[in-house]
Amino acid sequence: MRRLSALQVQVMILGGVALLGLAACGWAALAPLPQLPKEFVIVIPKGTNSQTPQPFPSNIRLTLGLQDVLVLRNDDDRAQLVAGIAVSPGQSLNIPFSRVQDFQLACSAHPSGQIKVSVSAKPEPGLRRLWWRIERLRT
Repeated sequence: MRRLSALQVQVMILGGVALLGLAACGWAALAPLPQLPKEFVIVIPKGTNSQTPQPFPSNIRLTLGLQDVLVLRNDDDRAQLVAGIAVSPGQSLNIPFSRVQDFQLACSAHPSGQIKVSVSAKPEPGLRRLWWRIERLRT
């Protein structure tokens, strides 16, 4: 019986790893989408306007039909202005989105004074769904 050379073993291992990677990408592109909560909740913490760091991300990604309602809950002890609406302490503001678009919302609780909400379409099976999953892993 002939022995395999070190190069042949390495090629077989790399081929196996590549095959596993291809199978994982195929699954990610075709598998059903996860059941996400309809609402994406952001909490404005107590003491937000003091020396605390940025309380939440400046870029928020939502997906129509999966997670398309932004909820801002004010746990601070003072009112915050979000998209021109005053949110009293202990109150929440629900903002439903119904179209694909990028939105800039004024937000007094954020250090920059605004937040960007990117609403994307529900990804169809294939490359779009694969990229959607990769983007969600990145963020």
